[in-house]
Amino acid sequence: MKINVYNALKSERTYQDAKWPNHLHTPGEWLLIIGKLQMDAQRAWLSKGNDGALHEIRQIGATCVAAMEQCGAPARPGQGFVGSLPDPMEALVTHIYQRISDTLRQQGYPALTGEQGVFVIQGLRGAVVMAQEEMISRMKRMAEGEAQ
Repeated sequence: MKINVYNALKSERTYQDAKWPNHLHTPGEWLLIIGKLQMDAQRAWLSKGNDGALHEIRQIGATCVAAMEQCGAPARPGQGFVGSLPDPMEALVTHIYQRISDTLRQQGYPALTGEQGVFVIQGLRGAVVMAQEEMISRMKRMAEGEAQ
C-alpha cells in the first residue's frame, strides 16, 4: 500500500514541477498554499464524496513534499536535521538561486526544475554553512591571537 502512496505523490510532484517550474516560497507561503488546498479538499468531499477528497489529498501531500524539498525537512527530535538555514542565510540562498535561474534563462537554458532545483538549493545551503563555519573559525583564531 505504501508504494502506491509514494507513486501517487511522485506523479503529482512531476505534474507540479512541470506546471510551476520555478516557484520559490517561504514556509509561511507554503502554509497558505496548503491551507487553500485543504479548503478545496473539504469542498470536494462535500460535493464529490471520498473520491473527490482523495484527489485533493494527493495534491496536499505532494505540496507538502515540495515545501520540504525547498525549505528543508526537519527530522523528529533527536534524529538530526536536514533543513533550512536561519532566515537571513535562507534569504541569501534564495536570492542566489534566483540569480542563477535568471542568468540561465537569459542565456537560453531551460529553467531549473524539480530535483535540479533542489540539488542547487542544497548545494547553496552547504556553501553558505561552510562559509559561515570558516568565518567563525577565522574569528576564533584572530581572538586567540589577540589574547596572547
